[in-house]
Amino acid sequence: MTSHASPSRTDSPGWAIVTGASSGIGQCVAKRLALQGRPTVLIARRLDRLTELAKTCGAAAPSIAMSADLADPESVARVVADLAARSDEIHRIDVLINNAGYGAYRRFIDLTDEDRRRLMQVNYHAPAKLIHALLPAMVQQQFGRVINVSSVATFMGPWGHGPYVAAKSAIIGLTQTLAAEHSGSGVTFSYVLPGLVETRFFDRSSEYQAMFDRHRRHAVTPDYVARRIVALIDRPRLCVVAPRVNLFLRVLAGVSPSLAHRLVRRMSTPAELGDAAEDTTGNKPESSVSEPA
Repeated sequence: MTSHASPSRTDSPGWAIVTGASSGIGQCVAKRLALQGRPTVLIARRLDRLTELAKTCGAAAPSIAMSADLADPESVARVVADLAARSDEIHRIDVLINNAGYGAYRRFIDLTDEDRRRLMQVNYHAPAKLIHALLPAMVQQQFGRVINVSSVATFMGPWGHGPYVAAKSAIIGLTQTLAAEHSGSGVTFSYVLPGLVETRFFDRSSEYQAMFDRHRRHAVTPDYVARRIVALIDRPRLCVVAPRVNLFLRVLAGVSPSLAHRLVRRMSTPAELGDAAEDTTGNKPESSVSEPA
């Protein structure tokens, strides 16, 4: 990617890249960035929704829609190449928000090789590719914000979320390492851990929806999480838990992993399985997989 001089306080805001921007948290992030006058590159699979959002954001700040399937490494590579080719237009990239997420609600032994590959690709390999492509220019310009959206599920893995939790844990580890490697460079790295959020992540299958409905009272709005994400640009922190009440689970997992495990297992196991979920030879629920944004 093309590098530029370090931005000064009088410079106009550099561009922000937001993945998974077609709905939910990503859409709310894009709108908040536009209202702040920050130009955006919006990335997701659904070009029609992205184009409409880019038009809305464009009323306040420049906005570009780029369609990409983050489950396809070649599609991610094309986005990286497109960003480089448009460096005259996208003159300085200050912010990368890896928000796109893809989940499955299925026992690990029932997942195919392709299921596992897609989960790791969307939730870890695609964001890592974008970071690797954009980071050198951020380091050279001595300013940048890399914000990765993970999940509170990483505190204690729920039923049916094995590869998802593995990938989201991997992006946390990468974020922490990058923060250590580039301390003092002007580039900061943050990871955000949302809990239940009222987004399409849960309404793409009856099983996911049933789990969400059981715990809906604990859910927050996507704009709540978006507000916490955007705040990291001016006030960077390594980790943000949204909402903060979910810190209870991290504390509990540290004090008593077994107790935290029992709590999370009971909350996440399909209702029709009940205690039988502890018997791995028992019946399994119908599988379900959500699609990446």
